Amino acid sequence: MAYAPVSHLDRPRTVAFLALGLLATLAGCSVPSQPAVTVPTVVRAAAAPSPPSPRVYVWTTGANDAAPVTHVLSDAGDVLDELPGVHVSAAGTLWTWEESPETIETTPCEDDPERPAGEGHATRARLVPEDKSRATLTIVTPVDGGEVNEVDQSARVLASVGPYVFVEESTYAYMCGAHGNTGVAFAVWNIDEGAPVDLVADLPNRDDIAAAGKKVIDDGPDATDFTEDGETASISEVLPHIGAEPRLQATALVTVPSCYACTQGGWGSYTMSTLVDSPLPPRLEALGAIPRAVSAFAARHPELSIGGYSIGPTGSKG
Repeated sequence: MAYAPVSHLDRPRTVAFLALGLLATLAGCSVPSQPAVTVPTVVRAAAAPSPPSPRVYVWTTGANDAAPVTHVLSDAGDVLDELPGVHVSAAGTLWTWEESPETIETTPCEDDPERPAGEGHATRARLVPEDKSRATLTIVTPVDGGEVNEVDQSARVLASVGPYVFVEESTYAYMCGAHGNTGVAFAVWNIDEGAPVDLVADLPNRDDIAAAGKKVIDDGPDATDFTEDGETASISEVLPHIGAEPRLQATALVTVPSCYACTQGGWGSYTMSTLVDSPLPPRLEALGAIPRAVSAFAARHPELSIGGYSIGPTGSKG
């Protein structure tokens, strides 16, 4: 909150020499009247207020997949306000992550096994600006049901840092037959640019990162790696997190093909995945130093998982 400076002004003070006139009258003498003397007004200059510190927005999740909460912090890491959900300050305003569920049409299974049309759940995810002169960013659009017997689409924010928002979209679809399948998509949006950016493609030493992840998977007790000779594992996601220094660090999700029953690691059906350390994408290097407010808040609240942070003007909501 900005505080307006308060000026302290001394009132004009007039002093008449009444005592001198009274003494002259009692003595029977006449004394010329004395002019009133006006003391000049003294204006004390108010100290210039310090410029307000920008607000820091940190969104967190708690235990048991608790709904995210955005904490508005002072520069010292004190909580000034709390906002439900994920909020990111970028491009001069505050953005709110919003999801809208939608119902889509599905079709029955006519072959063995016969099955009536199942449920069709889809989602629309957007980043909505507080400044209504700016356009809303549509991040995820509802899937097309088509010839699907059952579908369930969801989206979530995995992380954010500055204007970058890391989003994962997951869709389970059953198209009749033996079983359904889950497909996963990953995108990073730069709010300042109003468009997605490919941070995975920007990673240095991608082959080394993929090879390191493949080795972890192959060395595991349940490894079922269907990667063929000449193929390499792929990097599905890259995610920032706060390191111990504290500085921004990154991990990469490395994925290899596998069997349906072997699916594990959080990517999609017929895959095995694992997280490995990764260098920061070049676009994030300028954001490497963790703001003091974020570090102080993290130290005071070890029970919370920090999902992301951004810095915004003091005039934003909260």
